Amino acid sequence: MEVRYVVFWLCVLSPVFVKGGVVYLSQTRNDSIELACLSTERNPYGFYLRRKWLQPDKEVLFVYQSMAPSYAGSKTDSSRIRVVEALHAGQVNVTISNLSASDTDRYACEFVFASNPTDRVEPGRDDFLLYIADHTEQPCTCSSYHILLYAISGAVGLLLIIILGLTVAYCGKARNGSKPQPPVPIYEEMAGLQSGNGKAFCDLQGGFGESEYVQPRRENTYSNP
Repeated sequence: MEVRYVVFWLCVLSPVFVKGGVVYLSQTRNDSIELACLSTERNPYGFYLRRKWLQPDKEVLFVYQSMAPSYAGSKTDSSRIRVVEALHAGQVNVTISNLSASDTDRYACEFVFASNPTDRVEPGRDDFLLYIADHTEQPCTCSSYHILLYAISGAVGLLLIIILGLTVAYCGKARNGSKPQPPVPIYEEMAGLQSGNGKAFCDLQGGFGESEYVQPRRENTYSNP
């Protein structure tokens, strides 16, 4: 991810500091790429390919007219870099194979011209901003996931225990708040029952006397013939 940010800023800032154009190239790991370097003048006698940003001013190779290229890096670089040059025409093609993420950088082409009192070095027409995407998968540390699962399970269990404890405490408090009525003594209960039965019997007798008893009517004996 950090390499992507670097490439983004290189794309933004390169036109400000580079004479000529900047060509953005993207490739994947283990693939190959070709850098076509062109001179703005004819008949250079030498050529440099340099890295400019992530490895500032690091020389990759040097080509002298009619001679084999010399590589500034390791033997691995010499085995995976191929050069096809036509210096008299101001053109050098550099092919880099077996690319890796470490090849990500800005590459500058420089041509050397004979001049008095000293030779002069002129930049090529284009610089190349190369980004190599490395899609290798990182190994999974499964032990960390197991620890995370154990931690989550423990937290959930502790939460359930707390909720259960609060529920039991609340129910016990509510049960203690509703106090039962004290029991009535047996003799008071029997006395109340007897008084209630007597009152009911009196009420029943009074009601029966009022509703069922009819005063006999006296007949007039003189009314009949």
